Amino acid sequence: MMDLETQIQSLIISFVFGMYLSLIFNLIYKSFLKKIMEEIEALINRNLGFRKDIQPSLTYPNAGSVFKNGKDFTAWKEIKKLNLDNLQVGDARISKIHANIFVNDGVATFRDMYELIDKVKQTVYDKSNIILEEEIEIIKPQDIIPYQ
Repeated sequence: MMDLETQIQSLIISFVFGMYLSLIFNLIYKSFLKKIMEEIEALINRNLGFRKDIQPSLTYPNAGSVFKNGKDFTAWKEIKKLNLDNLQVGDARISKIHANIFVNDGVATFRDMYELIDKVKQTVYDKSNIILEEEIEIIKPQDIIPYQ
């Protein structure tokens, strides 16, 4: 059995050694964590840059993705295939970056956007026999209950 002095020395050495290990672990962990956070930040920035290149939602007011994709078709590909991606009604137009996103190019009205959506739906149906279904919910002015 160890005497009290030896036990205290052993305890102090264990404590100091534990603190030393803890310090080393924290330094390694923080360095590792910092590297991981830098990699995550770089990935986020890269993805945002990619998104800006393919989605106009960061540059124009827009209706977002207008039509749902079907089992056998992708809405934007159908729109592009029929050369509808240059279609415009008033200030509402189909994005030059993504054919399933309709943008407000200035002061588009509800009627502009609604007519553009209807024109695309009708043309795709007439030429491809595909019924496009809106992904967005359209609330017509007559459906709005006035505030009282």
